[in-house]
Amino acid sequence: MRSSLYHARYYYLYQLLFLFCFLLLIQSVLAQVGPGPSDFARFKQNKEEFMQRRAEALAQKRGVEKNKPFDPRLRTEAVRLMEAQKAQLQNSRIQTNIGIDGSWTELGPNPIPNGQVVTGPQTTASGRTISIAVHPTNPNIVYVGTAQGGLYRTTDGGTTWVPLMDNALSLAIGAIAIALSSPETVYVGTGEPNFSGDSYFGVGVYRIDNASSGSPTITGPLNDEAGNADIFTGRSIGQIAVHPTNPAIIFVATTSGIGGIGGVAFPGVPSRGIYRSTDATSADPTFTKLTGLEGGGNFSVRDLILDPLNPNLLVCNLIANPGGIYVSTNALTASPTFTRTVTFSSTSISELTAEFAIQHTSGPNPTIYAATGNLGGRVLINTDGGTTWTQQIDNNFCTAQCFYDIAIAVDPADATRVYLGGSPTLVFGISTNSGVTFTNNAATAVGLHVDSHVIGVSPSSPTTIYFGSDGGIYKSVNGGTTWTSLNNSTFRATQFMGLAVHPTDPNFTIGEHRIMVPIFTSPAAPGSGRILEMEGML
Repeated sequence: MRSSLYHARYYYLYQLLFLFCFLLLIQSVLAQVGPGPSDFARFKQNKEEFMQRRAEALAQKRGVEKNKPFDPRLRTEAVRLMEAQKAQLQNSRIQTNIGIDGSWTELGPNPIPNGQVVTGPQTTASGRTISIAVHPTNPNIVYVGTAQGGLYRTTDGGTTWVPLMDNALSLAIGAIAIALSSPETVYVGTGEPNFSGDSYFGVGVYRIDNASSGSPTITGPLNDEAGNADIFTGRSIGQIAVHPTNPAIIFVATTSGIGGIGGVAFPGVPSRGIYRSTDATSADPTFTKLTGLEGGGNFSVRDLILDPLNPNLLVCNLIANPGGIYVSTNALTASPTFTRTVTFSSTSISELTAEFAIQHTSGPNPTIYAATGNLGGRVLINTDGGTTWTQQIDNNFCTAQCFYDIAIAVDPADATRVYLGGSPTLVFGISTNSGVTFTNNAATAVGLHVDSHVIGVSPSSPTTIYFGSDGGIYKSVNGGTTWTSLNNSTFRATQFMGLAVHPTDPNFTIGEHRIMVPIFTSPAAPGSGRILEMEGML
């Protein structure tokens, strides 16, 4: 009898223990999937309202208050003041007395292992890569711009990377252009033009001289018009085009930019559009807005291209309702004029966005491709100098993020070979019939992370291709058939959105990364980490 009672009590305790463990497991799972509607209902909010108020609170800590004007130039002034104070501190006795030397120790992670890919085995990953420029005669010299990690250069095909602009006033690098006639001159446009909630604004253009040398010279930011008014700070630069034989003539396309997560826009910032400089190689260049484009209105211009054999031909994408594809045949004149040759009408930025690729080695006219989000994602072709555009394919390659995920390039030696990237629908595809059909992810996107932003083809070695996405930088040496991640320990572009330190253990830190997989430092040893299979936290 006592034995039976003992076993019954034991069995009862065993059930309670099992139930307790089961509840702990459920609580752990729920804690990882994020707040649900019932969680927000306790505070009489829905999830959207909660996220908006959270973004407003974060912005307030950055000095951006809701419904109050904010001048983005204040950030530039603050950075300059901080640098001056740091220099003063380093030269004072205070440094010795309190042990502050002004230096920082990088913790990483560099790179992030086991990054998410669209298909195939996982590879290393880093931060969002949004601009690429390949040297015209050397496929191993490449300049890469990231969303918030700055500008990187490689001279060995991506084996090692060197940051070039860590001291710039903006680390968002939206555009890079190499002067074809003087490839040691590189122009860098700051600010991300992708229209996302974390596409940070820039401060203008930087020029790098002796760019591939061991001692490059960086000048900038360049952002003045003839009257010394700042015409770039607070905006993002979508593209820079350099005259093919005169490196002093450049065209700059500007778009909207925001500050911090949550899409905080700024009132009173410079007018968007296309700006031209004819003295860009001078010590103090100036820019002039091309008012022939929609009457000089304040509209974002996402992309533009120049004909390499006829720089009077300029093609651009203007974001407006209506907007579309605009062409100038007198871009070098004092007052260029523009004609809209394709019209996009929508209230959605995705429907209004386009990016271009151009190939012109012979004949009177170039071959131009436009990858556009209009009608969900399609490719157009032009062969008559920008007048008539023909749809090649309507494959929804960028749905549902055409404002963010568009990349197109053409083989510099073969106008029928086109490369296209977009949303997870088509991360990277190859066409050998002028864009009529493209390969799918399973064939040509193995090992790539999703959200395609830029494709750079080597002019001197067209089978060498560089690819940038939310996962970092990748390379193919066989025309896009297979890929290698170049996200190594020297490419330190991981984009963190938040950071938290344990209240009592300084070795325990959690960081929030833009994408990928998370990692946190171990309480046992600073800098050690453990990988979690959950997107967003590190």
